[in-house]
Amino acid sequence: MIGRAGRLALGIAAGGAFIWNLTEFTYLTDSEFALSTFWFAFAVAWWFFSDLVVVGFGRHWGRRPQIAVFPVALALVVIDWVAYGHLWDVPLAMGVYLFTQFVFGYFSISFLLAALFAEPG
Repeated sequence: MIGRAGRLALGIAAGGAFIWNLTEFTYLTDSEFALSTFWFAFAVAWWFFSDLVVVGFGRHWGRRPQIAVFPVALALVVIDWVAYGHLWDVPLAMGVYLFTQFVFGYFSISFLLAALFAEPG
């Protein structure tokens, strides 16, 4: 019962982060630089991204999926710099936004279904 409640709580927390990102979409992508809470959410999503790949897709790559995020982010920074003259603009903002939405949305659904069907994660 404790594990089920924990999965339910994590599913609600991830869903809350997903919904908060949805409500703050225009501010997060249009501002000069994103909120510190947005960067905290990105850091959490980045940290658990390898777990998403390992558990969700059945690929045992260790922490390599986390490392794969950096070249994509660097490419978006270069696009921002070349196209807009800033390090933070629409391409990087949208990339960070879509990444966090994917991770939190996936975990929210996964944890809620695990709690509903009493599965171990």
